[in-house]
Amino acid sequence: MKIAVNIFLWLLLLAYLIVSLAFAEENRKKVICKSVNISISDENMNQFLKKEDISKILENYRFKMIGAPIDSINTFLEVQLINKNPTVSNSEAYTTVNGKLNIVVEQRKPILRVTNKKLQNYFIDKSGQLIPILKQYAAFTPIANGNIEEPFDVTVIRNIFPSKKDSILRPNIIYNLFYIAKYIDNDDFWRSQIEQIYVNNKQDMILVPRVGSQIIIFGKADEIDNKFKKLKSMYRVFNEIGWNNYKIINLKYKNQIVCTKR
Repeated sequence: MKIAVNIFLWLLLLAYLIVSLAFAEENRKKVICKSVNISISDENMNQFLKKEDISKILENYRFKMIGAPIDSINTFLEVQLINKNPTVSNSEAYTTVNGKLNIVVEQRKPILRVTNKKLQNYFIDKSGQLIPILKQYAAFTPIANGNIEEPFDVTVIRNIFPSKKDSILRPNIIYNLFYIAKYIDNDDFWRSQIEQIYVNNKQDMILVPRVGSQIIIFGKADEIDNKFKKLKSMYRVFNEIGWNNYKIINLKYKNQIVCTKR
């Protein structure tokens, strides 16, 4: 008898849930979209996107949002369209029961601005994604220029890695620049100190600091951590003996620093 009562109660609860969900779904269909809330990550730091840009993307595809039934808004398609923008890393869109459409956009984080020998300009973000430079874009990153011959068409090549697994260091200037820039971006001190990476005719990376007038010959992107540790040790020495005694700091050679006096 007790088992039968428990089964009856469970069936009653299940029937209640089914009716409640059906009622909620019917009410949802009657909800009208009253507002669209767009939020963009790091909006003040990386001014790639504005809220008006996201609205314009959706308007170009004639999405009806305000005044439309909330149930008719295709948030999946909206996200696909927004994610096509090369400055967007990821986006989400969802509706609420009180008639709001929320769109959350994550901007890409650029770590380097590149100008190659053909004067092509673009950003590279922390995942190796290429970001075209337009007039309204603003991002504060180190600049790489000099003997950079690799041509890049951001309309064709969107990422310097053909696949996510292809993240090993390659004998290519762009890959060298990427790994050095990534290291700089992950370190608060170097992010504030290094403002330019120049590639000379020997394909060596030359770091240009914000403080000091020394030429820092970094070489290739090998033993990056060790080279930056050596450079930081020299900075400690400069704090004691002064910053104007040496004009060149060469980090190319293993286990040593070669400095040239003025």
